[in-house]
Amino acid sequence: MIKKLRIRFVFIIMLIMTVFILTIVGAIFFLMRTSEIKQSYDIMEATLSLGNVDVPNNSPDSQPPENNDTKFGLIDDNNMYRNCILISVDWHKNFTAQYQMNEPVTLDDLKEACNDILDSEDDDGIVLVGDVEYRYLREVKNDYRTNIVLLDRTIEKNTLNRLLVILLSISGTSILIVLIISISLARWATNPIKEAWEKQKRFVADASHELKTPLTVIEANMDVVQSNPESTIASQEKWLDYIRTETERMSKLVYSLLYIAKTDSGEEKAVMKKFNISETVVGVCLVFESLVFEKGRTLETAIASDLIINGDEDKIKQLVTILVDNALKHSDEKGRLYVTLDPDEKKGRVRLIVANTGEAIPHDAQEKVFERFYRVDKSRARNTGGSGLGLSIAKGIVDEHGGKIDVYSSDDELTRFVVIL
Repeated sequence: MIKKLRIRFVFIIMLIMTVFILTIVGAIFFLMRTSEIKQSYDIMEATLSLGNVDVPNNSPDSQPPENNDTKFGLIDDNNMYRNCILISVDWHKNFTAQYQMNEPVTLDDLKEACNDILDSEDDDGIVLVGDVEYRYLREVKNDYRTNIVLLDRTIEKNTLNRLLVILLSISGTSILIVLIISISLARWATNPIKEAWEKQKRFVADASHELKTPLTVIEANMDVVQSNPESTIASQEKWLDYIRTETERMSKLVYSLLYIAKTDSGEEKAVMKKFNISETVVGVCLVFESLVFEKGRTLETAIASDLIINGDEDKIKQLVTILVDNALKHSDEKGRLYVTLDPDEKKGRVRLIVANTGEAIPHDAQEKVFERFYRVDKSRARNTGGSGLGLSIAKGIVDEHGGKIDVYSSDDELTRFVVIL
């Protein structure tokens, strides 16, 4: 899927950029072509403005001079000479021509071109003089004469051809560069999607694993109970307790999965209002006192009074419960738990610290403890009773409140979860 997405991304970028580049190239070529044509007509109009050409009584078969020194605007803006012929034709079709030529033309070619122009209905256009294309401009005079200007298109065509080659070369190079950049951008843009896709697949696999285990235990214990139909409930109590324990475990897991799904979809939105977070943290600690005592641990608290924040009280309570429960599960035998709440005067917020003694979290695992289903114990041992979703939910709550949560752990210090709200 990611590969198809990248290909589609590159295709869209290339389509947009190709159309854009070709539009720019086409516009430049069109403007340049228009400029060249206008320049040619300016030269021809300037030539016609020289006035009438006297028509001597020479024979139509007489050979015109190869060149003369008469200059009439036949040098373009680039100081390049362009072959130009000014022709005057009377009503007997006798003609006289003046030249500004680099290369002479034959009289037969010139007469054939003039006849084509006179037979044409257009006063301007393109005509062949021999094998060379000329632009022409025709003007009919009142004394029954027609003046015709012929201007060689060779320089015009060569200029446009060179421009076209340059533009196409630049376009091809630009498109190639855009392709390389598009491929890089596609990889960069789809990396978050790829990571999310991988996380989703891992999430589904982990959820399936977590659900499969209690279902397997329940099924096995049910088989044991059903295999002794004559036994009393009291005699089957051990197996029924296993079933109840795994059922409760699965219920908690399903609840956590539903909570995460609602949070991801935006259905589980926090209801923000001001409340006393000190009272909330104290209440959670009171609930855990009996559990801490039963496990042989000690709980020490340092909670500043009457701290007010703006947030969802139920979710903050869930956050504190997750962190204290996590500390209790991972504390060592006869270990200590610490819960601290004080104002963070520098940031104008409150700081919650939940710490416990016990085995340190490896440095490379500290960045992953907030991932869904992640456990430091790679064997997925169930002695702690967790599913690996608690800290992920805790981080989601903190992020929803615009806060920050970090973990600090080393061999000679406590494992501390620090929350800024």
